[in-house]
This record gives sequence, C-alpha cells and structure tokens, in this order.
Amino acid sequence: MVIKHAAAILAALFVILGIPALFYADVASFSGEDGISGASLEVPEQPSGQFVVLLNREKHPDTAEAWAAFFLEEPVDVIMEDVSCMTVKGDGAGQQLAERYRARLAENQMSLRREDPVLVLSRVSNGLFDAVVLSSEMADIHRFPSVYDRDDVEVIELHDGIPSGDLMSSDQQSGGQLT
Repeated sequence: MVIKHAAAILAALFVILGIPALFYADVASFSGEDGISGASLEVPEQPSGQFVVLLNREKHPDTAEAWAAFFLEEPVDVIMEDVSCMTVKGDGAGQQLAERYRARLAENQMSLRREDPVLVLSRVSNGLFDAVVLSSEMADIHRFPSVYDRDDVEVIELHDGIPSGDLMSSDQQSGGQLT
C-alpha cells in the first residue's frame, strides 16, 4: 500500500515537473555569460568620427597602460580595478562610445556620468577624474586641448575607433597635436 502511494506521488511529480522540463530544457541551461565572466549585453556599434579619451595616470599608476590598451580596443587581460568615466552633456557620439566601452567590461566595473562641460574641464584641470570620453568636436568647442599637456593626463585620439596616432603622453605632447 505504501509503495503504491509513493509510486503515485513520484508519477505525479514527474508529470508536473519532469515533462515541462523536458520541453523547456533551455530555461535551465547556464551557457550564457554572467556578471563575473563578462558582459551579458551586446556591445554597441562603434560610432563614427574623431574622439578623444583622457585617462588620469596618477589615479591609476599600476593599470594606466592596461586601461589605455582597453580604450584603444587592444586585447587586454582582466583589469582588477574600477573606473569612473565622464562624458559631457550634449555629446551624443561621446556618450555612445562610452556606452560601448562600458558594455565591454564586467558589470559595474565602469560607472558612467554625463556632466556639464565646464565641470568636466575643471575636474580634468584639477586631476579629479578617472577617464573622460569626448568627441573631438566637443573637446575643441569646450577647450579641452588646454589640459592635454598635464603630466597626469594620457590623451588617446581615435578616428572611427582606430587610434589616429601614437598614444600622447605628457612628454610627447605639443599643444595637443601628435608629434
């Protein structure tokens, strides 16, 4: 009697849980990316145009080269450090590129803020930033080339996502132009 009762319960559980699981096996699959191993979102398309990425070498002394390689879209090992990235309000292309960078990182490794251009320039002038992503047009309009010669600022110039020249460190810069 007990065996028949246990068999009936197991058969009912199989009908309730087992059969749907057989038809919807992909629900239980764990083949997708997770927040630890990589981004789970698709990386947005590379915006076209010329861009400038400013990186604070003083805030990231041990990982500045790795972050520079990351922003140049070169292969990089895991960077065990978070970064705060700023863009200026009204710079849609710069915002799109920054979103692309954020999507390539593990979840929450890059925080992204849009701020007033004068505030962003002030923070860069005082070394109070991690990274800034701008379109070249917005950088010129808001006079960002005036901070390119600072010792703590690494300037990365991109054209359609491709480096438009060598990385400009402070000893290689001449008025914001590549030498």
